[in-house]
Amino acid sequence: MVCYEYDKSELTILETKTESDYEFCFQIFDEQVLRRLKQLRAEVENNDDLTDVHFVTKLDHQYLAGVRHNFRLEFILLLFKYGIINAISRNQE
Repeated sequence: MVCYEYDKSELTILETKTESDYEFCFQIFDEQVLRRLKQLRAEVENNDDLTDVHFVTKLDHQYLAGVRHNFRLEFILLLFKYGIINAISRNQE
């Protein structure tokens, strides 16, 4: 299992596994992180090959990303690429 770390003063991430996908709920506290998340979202939405992630904007800087099971690792790598998370590790479970 791949784990990740982020600055909790900038955002919180609640990841939930469902039957069909993973849901990442982001609560953003920092405008720079919000800008980077919007850039990530634009990359995903403007790439016809990336159909494995769907974003929903909620109130008060909350964003929900639905990620298909087989794309979770790639999504985490995108979060790292855009500086939304700052470390990735492998849990030895």
